[in-house]
Formats: sequence, structure tokens, C-alpha cells
Amino acid sequence: VLLSGVLSVYIGYLTAIRTTRNTTVALGTSLLLAISVQHIYYSTNARGYMLLMVFAQIIFHRALVWSQVTDTEKPVSTKDCVFLGALCCLGTWTVPTFVLFEVSLGLYLVSQINLKAGLSGVAKSHIKILLTLILCLAGFYVQYYVLISSAMLKMGMVNAMSESNTVVGLFPSILGEWIHPCENLLPVLVVVALLGMYRVCNQNRPAFYL
Repeated sequence: VLLSGVLSVYIGYLTAIRTTRNTTVALGTSLLLAISVQHIYYSTNARGYMLLMVFAQIIFHRALVWSQVTDTEKPVSTKDCVFLGALCCLGTWTVPTFVLFEVSLGLYLVSQINLKAGLSGVAKSHIKILLTLILCLAGFYVQYYVLISSAMLKMGMVNAMSESNTVVGLFPSILGEWIHPCENLLPVLVVVALLGMYRVCNQNRPAFYL
């Protein structure tokens, strides 16, 4: 997890560069990750969450690349799909809630396929990635409903059920974790985040949607 924490800072830099083409923004992103209390904590606590973050960051970075190329330029290869599938399976096996990330990525692809269907035609690359995610969801079912005994699964679900793990409590809980100890700066952080989203929307529309 310590190595994952260091790698996470580096991937954050690379992703920010690809999204904004701005070195200052990329360095700022890395700095915020490096000094984040929770990022440091999960980089030294072997509960698997930093592994999930790195898996998600790698997939997000690759998705940015895939969203900006066409089938004629550099189509998504079978190797890319296998790599994506392996990361997704490792993610859900580490912590099952990683499946939410997979579903959100799938929804993005469905929206892009729907948008492009009436324009320049559906990119085969988007279809391949979406099919890969569907296979990963099937793998998730096998992981937790075939390989694990029903008694163990039931016990795990009971232990996991708390207010912060429900859909209603999930996002406030995550927000509370990641802005600590900057709670007093929440309005400023929200304004800066909205301004950043606006800039990204103007500079890199695929990245904004993603």
C-alpha cells in the first residue's frame, strides 16, 4: 500500500497533464494527494483502499486515452481489454464496492455510444470496453456468489451494513473523510472544484464527461 500511495501521486500528475495540458495544475494535483490526511493514512494501512485508488486511477487514465482516439487512429486492442479486465477483477476482489466504479464507467460508455450513434457512428473501441466491463460484472458474480460460501457472504454483508455504507450515507461520509482536516474551507474547495470543472469542460469535453 505504501508503494501504491507513491504511485497514486505520480498517476495523479500524469492524469492531470493529459486532462489540462498544464504542468502547474498537475503539480498541484500531486501536492494535494501527497498532503491529504486520508491518502497518507490509507498508504500505510493495509485495508486495500489505496490499491483500489491506484486501480481506478490507472483505468481512468487509460479511459481518457481511449476517449480521445478513433478506431482508425489507434483502436483499443485485445491487450488493452485484458488489462482492463484484470484490474477490474483485482479491484472487486480487494474490496467489492469497486464494482460501483465499474458500473459508473459502463454508464459513461453507454452515454458516449448513444451520443455518437447519431453522429459519426459508434466506435468499436467503446463497444469492446463495454463488453469487457460486462464480463467483469459476470466475474464479480462468480467471485462473490460462487467461490465464497453463502454463510461467509451473509456475515460479510451484515458486518458491512452501516449508515455510512448505504447509498444515502455514502457520499457525505466520503466527503467528510477526504476534506478532513479542511472542513472550514469546504465552501472554498467547492467553488474551486466548480471552477476547475468549468475549465475542463471548455478544454477537454470527453475528460469532463468521464
